Amino acid sequence: MPSAWDADLNEYHLRYLPLITSCLLVIMILSFFRDVILLDFNLPLWNIALNIGLIVILGVVALLSQLDKIPSERSQFFTLVCMLCVGAKPIATMILQTSPLPLYMAIVLFGSAVAFISYRYYYYIVGFTVVPWLIVALSIITTVQLISTAITLLLASGIGLYILKRRREAIIPLMELKHRVKSLESILPLCCNCKKTRDDHGNWKTVEEYLEDTNRNLQISHGICPECNELLYGDLGQVDKNCLA
Repeated sequence: MPSAWDADLNEYHLRYLPLITSCLLVIMILSFFRDVILLDFNLPLWNIALNIGLIVILGVVALLSQLDKIPSERSQFFTLVCMLCVGAKPIATMILQTSPLPLYMAIVLFGSAVAFISYRYYYYIVGFTVVPWLIVALSIITTVQLISTAITLLLASGIGLYILKRRREAIIPLMELKHRVKSLESILPLCCNCKKTRDDHGNWKTVEEYLEDTNRNLQISHGICPECNELLYGDLGQVDKNCLA
């Protein structure tokens, strides 16, 4: 079960999920057209199918996020799915062009630090993209290319971790303030004499009026409890039990 801190992070991340998924979708579409133009419309069929499949997945997630169909506890998982789609793109392009494409991979690692708010998911995307890239790269590029690209990826990963750390540090005061506001909202001011309560506008009302104003579907029904019945009427007789609250 996620902790309160994880739940707050998920809610914070969910607010930006439509923007994140939409940006990733646009990036994927633009990169697809870039490959088409760069290779003079001679893309292999497998590459076209892969690009279309990745775009469809990103489009579905973007649509779900726009429609608020993704729960907060799953928001970072869906972002992980989108980033895996983006990470698969440079690996496929590297196979096609026989080039290490260090800039592509650096953008994936750097973008992950902006897309995620959790270290765990950031490490997931690093492992799920860098390891397959390394396996493919060992078979198609030279040692010099491999070393230079690995240095680029380490720098991008380090900068990404620093950005992620600063983002989390900036969120902590906001989360603490949110909890303080919730604590203050849970305090109900009550007059110690007449028992009236003060609403958000500074008006003093009876408890019944306050409850009905804060909950439109609530109706107050008055009765009398057994203790008050005994105190008020004593030996004069019992009030009809149907009137007892």
